[in-house]
Amino acid sequence: MTLAAPRTGQCPNCGANVEFKLGASRATVCTFCQAVVVRAGQDFQAIGKAGDVIPTGSKIGLQTKGSLDKVSFEVIGRIQYEWKSGVWDEWYIAFADGRWGWLAEAQGRFYVTFKVPPRPLPQKGVVPGANLFIEGLGRFTVSDVKHAQIVGFQGELPDHVTLGESPLTADMESEKGGFATLDFGVAGSQPALYVGRQVPFESLHLGGLAPAAQLKSAKPTADKLKCPNCAAPVSLLLPEQSVRVTCQSCHNLLDCSQGAFQVIEAIAKGKHEPRIPLGTNGKLRGRDLMVVGFMTRSCQVDGTRYPWDEYLLWEEKTQDFSWLVESDGHWQLAQPISVATVHVADDADFNGRRFRHFGSVKGTVERVLGEFYWEVAQGDIAKLDDYVAPPEGLSCERSSGEVNWSHIDHLPREEVAQAFNRPGLVQAQQIGVGAVQPWPYEAAWRSMSHWMLGGLAVLVMLVVGLAARPSTIYVDQSFPALNMLAGGVDAVGPQGEKVHSFISQPFALDGHEALDVELTSDVSQTWTYAAGAIINDDTGESSPFGVESSYYYGVDDGESWSEGSRTGDDVVSAPGAGKAIVRADLQWESGHSPSNMRLRVTGSSFSITQLLMVGVLLLWPLLFLLHKASFERARWDNSNVHPTIHASSEDDD
Repeated sequence: MTLAAPRTGQCPNCGANVEFKLGASRATVCTFCQAVVVRAGQDFQAIGKAGDVIPTGSKIGLQTKGSLDKVSFEVIGRIQYEWKSGVWDEWYIAFADGRWGWLAEAQGRFYVTFKVPPRPLPQKGVVPGANLFIEGLGRFTVSDVKHAQIVGFQGELPDHVTLGESPLTADMESEKGGFATLDFGVAGSQPALYVGRQVPFESLHLGGLAPAAQLKSAKPTADKLKCPNCAAPVSLLLPEQSVRVTCQSCHNLLDCSQGAFQVIEAIAKGKHEPRIPLGTNGKLRGRDLMVVGFMTRSCQVDGTRYPWDEYLLWEEKTQDFSWLVESDGHWQLAQPISVATVHVADDADFNGRRFRHFGSVKGTVERVLGEFYWEVAQGDIAKLDDYVAPPEGLSCERSSGEVNWSHIDHLPREEVAQAFNRPGLVQAQQIGVGAVQPWPYEAAWRSMSHWMLGGLAVLVMLVVGLAARPSTIYVDQSFPALNMLAGGVDAVGPQGEKVHSFISQPFALDGHEALDVELTSDVSQTWTYAAGAIINDDTGESSPFGVESSYYYGVDDGESWSEGSRTGDDVVSAPGAGKAIVRADLQWESGHSPSNMRLRVTGSSFSITQLLMVGVLLLWPLLFLLHKASFERARWDNSNVHPTIHASSEDDD
C-alpha cells in the first residue's frame, strides 16, 4: 500500500522528527518525547502529553497491515478507552484508496467504521434497546450508551483528543448487519456519526503485526504472574483478552487489565465446582472451543432461589466468545447476536420465527472462576428476559447502559459429554423440562404427520367403501295374513298375544361380522314383535335378539300425533363361524293381525372387531398429542410470566 507523501516536520517540544502519513490526520504523538503534536495550517504545535496505553496484548499494533474487501490498509494510530466493562482499543486505519476509518477491537469482536457526512441526528431517546431512524441509512437499534474515558493514544489521529476526556457515545446495530457509533463528544460539541459493520477477524487479513517491543508488556512478567494476595502462580489462558481472573489458590478475584494483577475481592470457595474443568478443550458443533471461565448466577422468584451455571467458551479461529449454560441438568449453547435482529413486543421475533416470552428475572452473579473479558464481580445484577421456541431460544440481558441478545440452542447432555470428554455428564440428574428442551417425540411425530393425513384419507375411503358395500342377505322371509293361514298361530301368550314360530334354512357365517335383524310390518294402532336367536349349528353358540314393529297415531286437542315405527332392527354379533339358523317367535296383538310381516337378517358392513381396529387407529395420534400437551404444561410451569401463574415475583419491576 502506498499512501500520499507524508507531511514531515520537527516536534515543537523536543525537535525530533514527526510526520503525518495521512492528509486527514490533525494530530500525532511524538515517538521521542510523547508530546501531542497538532497541525495548525503549515505549523506544528505541541499541546500536552499522550498517556501511556494500557498493555492489552492486542494482535494489532501501529504499522500493522491488512486488507478489507480487497483494499489494503495500514494502522497509523490508536486511541484507548476504559469503562466499567474494561479497556478497548480503536485503531486509526488508512486505506490505499485514500479513505480512513476506525478498527475497533472489543471483547474478541472487530468493527470497521467510517465517518459519514453530516445529517440530522437524534438528540433524545438514545437509550439501550431504542430504535432510531437515521436519514439515508435506515433503522438502527441502540446496543449501549456510555461515557468512556480516553486513557491513552499513539500515532496519528484525525482530530486532537484530550487525555481523560469521557465522550458520550452510543453504539447501534442494524438488521442488515450494519454497525454505527453516534459520538456526542463532550458537552458543547457537535455529534458525529461513524457507520460500518462487524468484521470477522480472519476477514481482516492481518499481516504486519506489531513489533515484539509493543507486545512484550501485554502479558505480565514472571513476577507479575504471582497473585498479589497469596503469591501463588497465576497463569492466563487468554492474556490478550482477559480483564478479570480468579486465583486458583486463594480464590481472590484479580484485575489484569493494567498489566499487573490487582486484588478486587475474595471469592468464597464453594462446594459446587465446574463439571467441565477450566482449560478444557472440546469440539462442539464443528467449533474448537476452550472453557476459560465459570460463574454461578441465580434469581429469586416468590422467595425461592433458582441457580444456574455458565461456562465462558473461547474460539481461537474466530476470536469469539460464547456461553455454555447448565440448569437442572439441561444444557444450552448461547451465542451473541445483533440487537437489531430481534423485534420485541409481548413476544420476540427473530429470523422470521416467533419466540414466546418465558421468564423475566434479575440475575445475580454469586461466584466466578477463571478468566473473563469484562470487569465481572460478585453481586453484579442484570435484568434477564428469556424467550423460547424449542429447541431454540433468545436471551436478553440488560444492565446499566447496555443491552445484549443471545441466541440459544438446546444441547443434549450426551452431546456435551462427548464434546468435552466428560462422560459423567450423561449420568447427571435432570429435573423437569428444560426451557428450550424439545419434545422427545417431535421428530417421530413430524415424520408420521407426513403420511398421517394420507393414511387418514385412505381410512375414510375404506370406511366409505365398506359402508357402501352391499350387505349379505342371510334370511328374508315374509309372513302374509298369518291368522288366515292354516297353522299360522302356533301358540297363545299369557296376555292373549298370538305367536307364530319360524326356523330358517341354514346359512354360512364367517364369524367376524355383525348381523342386523330387521322386522317390518303394516301395523296400525298395534304392534308386532319378533323374539329369537341366531344359532350356530356346529357349536350351539347363539346370539339372541328382540325387535319390535309398532305404530300409533291420533289427535289430541286438535293436534295430530304419532309414535313408533313400522320397521325395527337389532344388531347382534355373529355366533362364530359355521352353519347357522334363525329361530324366531313372531308375536302380534290378538284381534289386530297385520296383513303382512317380514323378517330379514343381513350381514352388517362393520363388525365389532373392525370398529375396534378403527378406534385404535384413531387413538394413537391422540395419545401422542396428549403426551405433548403434558410435556408443554410441565415446561410452562417453570415460567414466571405464564398467564396461569398469578403470583408476582419479587424481581418484577
